[in-house]
Amino acid sequence: MLKACVQCNKTFNGRPRRTFCSRYCYGQSLRTPIEQSYWEHVITSEDGCWGWSASLSNGYAQLRATDAHRVSWEIHFGAVPEGIFVCHTCDNPPCSRPDHLFLGSNADNVRDAVSKHRNAFGERCGQSKLTAAAVTDMRARHRNEGVSHEMLAAIYGVSRPTATRAINRRTWK
Repeated sequence: MLKACVQCNKTFNGRPRRTFCSRYCYGQSLRTPIEQSYWEHVITSEDGCWGWSASLSNGYAQLRATDAHRVSWEIHFGAVPEGIFVCHTCDNPPCSRPDHLFLGSNADNVRDAVSKHRNAFGERCGQSKLTAAAVTDMRARHRNEGVSHEMLAAIYGVSRPTATRAINRRTWK
């Protein structure tokens, strides 16, 4: 697989995750000031998100084992306090445009994800054994036929507390 070295731009035959043509180029990249390295990989745009031409990890732009949006914040606004997250308003993981970023706690980041429906819940949650249709049916059978929580739990293959929480709308609201 032919690739271009991110340090010297020389073409080399490399494995999928390899980004440098040699150890020398890798070493040189570490000697480059981080701000210069950052700007070498940013693809700027005036009207939208900024793209990223280097490596990604879980969709997020990476620069020297750090999230590029965190580096962007530090370049533009200064140090990020300990335990604070740099979050995206645009919900575009590779974006590092400073006006698309804000600081927040882990709770703020989770609240933002929940408000924008980016978290896994209901059927989208990988651990869920129930579906929306099953929960609707459980509630109807309990209300109309008087089927107990224990019986519904056995029918749908979940524990009694799980069935109770779903029927009473503590989960599956």
